[in-house]
Amino acid sequence: MSFSSATKPVYKLEDLKGMTLRVSALLPGSSLHWPQHRGPFPRRKAYEAMQKNVIDGLMIPMETMRAFRYAEVAKHVTECWAIGQVYTFYLVMNKNVWNKLPADIQKIFNEYPFEEKFATMWNEIDIDGKKYGEEKGLQFIELQSEEISKWKKAVEPVLEDYVKKMVASGFNEKETRELIKYAQSELSNWTKKPEGIGESNPSTGPCRSSS
Repeated sequence: MSFSSATKPVYKLEDLKGMTLRVSALLPGSSLHWPQHRGPFPRRKAYEAMQKNVIDGLMIPMETMRAFRYAEVAKHVTECWAIGQVYTFYLVMNKNVWNKLPADIQKIFNEYPFEEKFATMWNEIDIDGKKYGEEKGLQFIELQSEEISKWKKAVEPVLEDYVKKMVASGFNEKETRELIKYAQSELSNWTKKPEGIGESNPSTGPCRSSS
């Protein structure tokens, strides 16, 4: 995750004060925790909005530097991977169709390394997005460790709100917190997992690389 700005560089949390942002929700409704935000605000309008300074910047994955051409309208990019949202991707098949497949075909599906393939793909497009931004002359800013702690502290209410919403919907609070803890531990494992070429993924931290 990165913060792309068209108006001024962001080196620390306080630099966001007074800026109008378009943010992707860390969890449903979580963008409202940002002091000055634009929402709901369709991503398809963000390019023109940054170009015309309707917004100062947006929080967005690094791959959009190329995919959505944000590198053409941004000037500065702060790599704030520590507070980025995490999506769950999965593949599904109709159970009746699955049950009709021969055992040898089911075995292929069960053994194929989908997780590794998806992780590698996201690594590659994020790295490519950053390279495109560098080619366009964008300034990339990596947060210092003390700043990362401040940013993580600032978004803690997002998780607490999520727990409250889950409990209000009938889910067990302890189980919900355990799921969050499990997700955090898995993220930690992934960001430390070397995968080959030695290039850091700018959306998941300085340690993760792509194969």
